[in-house]
Amino acid sequence: MDEINLNKILIKLKSHCSLTKYEKEFVSIKLNYFENFEELEQAIRAFGLCNRSSNENVCIIEKYFSSKSDIVLSGVVKVLCAQSYWGLAGNYVEKLKGFLKKEDAFELSETQIAVFSVLGEYLNKTCDVELYEVIYEMFVNELQEYICDPDYFQKVRLERMYHCLDYGIRGDVSELEYRVGRMELPKDIDEDIMMEIIKLIKRKKKKR
Repeated sequence: MDEINLNKILIKLKSHCSLTKYEKEFVSIKLNYFENFEELEQAIRAFGLCNRSSNENVCIIEKYFSSKSDIVLSGVVKVLCAQSYWGLAGNYVEKLKGFLKKEDAFELSETQIAVFSVLGEYLNKTCDVELYEVIYEMFVNELQEYICDPDYFQKVRLERMYHCLDYGIRGDVSELEYRVGRMELPKDIDEDIMMEIIKLIKRKKKKR
């Protein structure tokens, strides 16, 4: 019998194959007894793919929000919030926004990538205007900083932010055009997408 490991389990799950009882038990054990944070992140994702989002299972994953590991936090965000996992982003919007501070971008790079991704899905599904406003203002402010003082790391962050907004408006269509590191800023910003977001925000403010 081949040695069981999380990488093989993830490949099996992504191929939509069911796990054996022993494999499921192995995943659950690895959530508590892991050799490194990368292995824990794999266990979190495997758990999310082979289990439903029951209250008990959600609590099991939520406790890892206390982790100081960037890779672990990214796995937690994916499992709880991504549509390909449990799709519960609406329950965690305020917590997710807390991960997006510019000063945390370096230490939480993987987490921020995951958060921008799941918030893009959430925006597309809900058209949450207050969230659009938060991310749009963040994007505009940081874009001005980038134009004055270009920095590659900030450029990648801006691309993630822009894609989040773009996905909110256009959904899966935006995926066909999105490539990290290949945008020219501000040249490649679609003004029609920005204007649509501005209109949404203005409409909301008029109702206040």
